Amino acid sequence: MEPRTPGREQGDPSAPRQRNAPRPDPTPKYVYWIRRAVAILILLALVAILVFAIKGIAGIFTKDEPDTQNSAEGTAGSGKTKDPAPTKSAKDDSAVSTTKDGKTDEPKNADKDTDKGEDSGKDDLKDGKAGAPAACDPSAIVLALSSGSKSVVEGKGNAFNVDLTYQGQEDCLVDLNASEEVLTIFSGSDRIWSSADCETDSSRPYYMEAGAKAKNTINWSGDRSNASCAKDMPTALPGTYKAVANYKDVTSNELVFQITKD
Repeated sequence: MEPRTPGREQGDPSAPRQRNAPRPDPTPKYVYWIRRAVAILILLALVAILVFAIKGIAGIFTKDEPDTQNSAEGTAGSGKTKDPAPTKSAKDDSAVSTTKDGKTDEPKNADKDTDKGEDSGKDDLKDGKAGAPAACDPSAIVLALSSGSKSVVEGKGNAFNVDLTYQGQEDCLVDLNASEEVLTIFSGSDRIWSSADCETDSSRPYYMEAGAKAKNTINWSGDRSNASCAKDMPTALPGTYKAVANYKDVTSNELVFQITKD
C-alpha cells in the first residue's frame, strides 16, 4: 500500500493553504468621482426644489399687508384745497390780436422765444411762494413797434406788432389788457384810431423775468374810432399816418406808414 503525502490527500489541517491572487477592480477611479459629483448635484437640486416649494406655500397663506401710506395720503388728500391757477407767463399766449371792435383774439401758437425761464416762475406762483410778484417797474420796460406793411390801400387794415421787453432783475407781472397796452394812430395831430376805444378786455397778467419779451399783435381795420363808441365811423383817407404804442407811461418808437388810393 502506497503511503499518502500528509496535508495533500488527507487534508491535513496544519498544512498551509494556497490563496488565489485578488482580481483587479475593472472600474476606473474617475468613474467613482463622476458618480459622487452627480449624486451631489441631484441632492442640491432636491434641496432647491424643496426650498422653492416651501416659499410658494408660504406665499399662498401669507396675506398682503395694506398700504397704510397710500391710504393715509388718500385720507389726507380729501382735505386739501386746489392750487390756484398759475398766472400767465410772457410765453403763454404771448401774441394777442386786437380786432376792430376792441375784442382780443389769442392765437393758437405762442412765440417760443417770448419768455426765458418762465417755467420756474409759474411753479412759484402755483405753489404760492410769498404770493404773486408785484407789477413790473415801467422804467425797466422797453416797447418796440413794427408794422405788417408800410403801405396799405384805403379801406384795408394793417397789423402792428408790439414787443414788450423787461430789462429789470426782479420777477414781476405786466398786464397786457387793452387799457394798459394801447396802440394809437394819428394823422398829424388828428387822433384817428385807438385800440383802447370801447375796450372791455379784462386783466391779462403775464409773468416776466429778466430779459423776457411779450409780443402783442394789434389789428387795425382801417376805420376811425372814438372813445364814445360811435358806429359807422368813416374810413381813413389816403395820406401819411403814424402809429405809436404805450404801456402805462412807456412810449414806443413812432411808426410812419402810408394809405394809398389803390
